[in-house]
Amino acid sequence: MIFSADRNWGIGYKNNLLFRAKADMKRFREMTAGKTVIMGRKTLQSLPGGKILHGRVNLILSRDGSYYAEGARVFGSAGALLEETERLPPDDVFVIGGGEIYRLLMPYCGKAYVTSWDAVFPADSFMVNLDEDSGWVLAHTSEPLSENGVVFKYKLYKRRV
Repeated sequence: MIFSADRNWGIGYKNNLLFRAKADMKRFREMTAGKTVIMGRKTLQSLPGGKILHGRVNLILSRDGSYYAEGARVFGSAGALLEETERLPPDDVFVIGGGEIYRLLMPYCGKAYVTSWDAVFPADSFMVNLDEDSGWVLAHTSEPLSENGVVFKYKLYKRRV
């Protein structure tokens, strides 16, 4: 999975990112290019124009079995989605949101790429605090970076085995 979170592990507000940094968006594009991305319907609708992410295989999980998204494959259940992804190399699949999708698919993820903002933003969607979750270990932290006055770090968490 890949996401950005503030100090309180907030990840979204009113179906939008908490903060946009060009460096973080570039990193996201580079890491997910040519890969498979998994998201919920609301996350897809929050993307520019409500359109899929080009240059990636877009898999959408939606409770609405009749939902259609041009250029994407839509799944009505986590089981069907997981069947589709189990044949893919794990490093080629990224869960990209939103909050419900992260919580649902977290048990199947082995890594979490987190942009950690050293700030608190208004948020209505939160991620599990991986620093306090005994199932995860912090494997790497980048040097601090800054954009528009906000300091952040890239962190890699790995699932404990």
